[in-house]
Amino acid sequence: MGYSQITSAVTVTASSTDASPVTVIPALTVVCDGSPVLVEFFAPFWANNAAGGYLSIGITQDGTLKNRWATNYAGANAAAGQTLQLRTTPTAGVHTFAVTANVNGNPAAGSISAGTYGAGAGTSAPAFLRVSKIVQATQWPAVTTGSIICTSSTRPASPFAGQQIYETDTSKSLIYNGTAWVSPQAQTVPPMCRIARTSGQSFSNTVWDFVTGWTEIFDTDNMWTSANNYIEIQTAGVYLVQYGGAYAINGTADRLVGISRNDSVAGNSSLHTANQDAIAVSDTSMQGSFLFNLAALDKLRFQSYHNSGAATLLLGTAGNGYAYMSALLVGKTA
Repeated sequence: MGYSQITSAVTVTASSTDASPVTVIPALTVVCDGSPVLVEFFAPFWANNAAGGYLSIGITQDGTLKNRWATNYAGANAAAGQTLQLRTTPTAGVHTFAVTANVNGNPAAGSISAGTYGAGAGTSAPAFLRVSKIVQATQWPAVTTGSIICTSSTRPASPFAGQQIYETDTSKSLIYNGTAWVSPQAQTVPPMCRIARTSGQSFSNTVWDFVTGWTEIFDTDNMWTSANNYIEIQTAGVYLVQYGGAYAINGTADRLVGISRNDSVAGNSSLHTANQDAIAVSDTSMQGSFLFNLAALDKLRFQSYHNSGAATLLLGTAGNGYAYMSALLVGKTA
């Protein structure tokens, strides 16, 4: 939750008192959520430099002394490499912790050592203050699954993107998206696109040709632009591709629609084709769907073909089953 260190020794003056101590480590500001915390102070050594007195080291919270430890050892290095620990439960919000020291009944100053790593024997480490959250036993199941159990008023004060919580007072699971706590259902939808031909398009006899003049229905991944007559994959993966169309009433021969990949010239559809014998009493409707592993920038084009003997209209109005094509990312390959 918070860490601060010093790398130079601090002299605890002989004139210092309980009421007027010397600051060893200045106030460290941390944000608490109402959980217990462990406050730790470490120094390579500290010393009470004269017999008959003692050196007191204290930990304060918000400027108030929480606990104090005293040593009456005389001589340098008398208390070497010790850690002082304090368990406390601050209220949710911002708090400060600091380390102070003073001497009592001591005619000489005391000292608290600190240095940089490898600086020399006895002073080869910083003195530090560290504040850590204590995880409650009831929180362990939530922590191991990546969620924190809290209430709506004790949410983590410094969340990270992707952090998950469960609020016991609202019965809500929430995810932090980097800006706000949102419901998992509010996360970004996967890449998907659907386009449609909302007006008819005539196709010549025995000629494969592209369906053009599309209108966007929805697009979550910039897969279609008005300048193109295809869906262009932006995120590689396995896609569910669906398509369909209907020809006007004509009882002669066959109708085919299909999807091709990266074909700049119309021909027999390279990915998937649906076909239907012509029907003399109603429109000829065809649909197809398939799963396919597609790479980024793969282009999906809708093609159509018939051999009715004369130009025939691929219908394009909603009432007659307009031509459509869609792609939905369902997963990524390993």
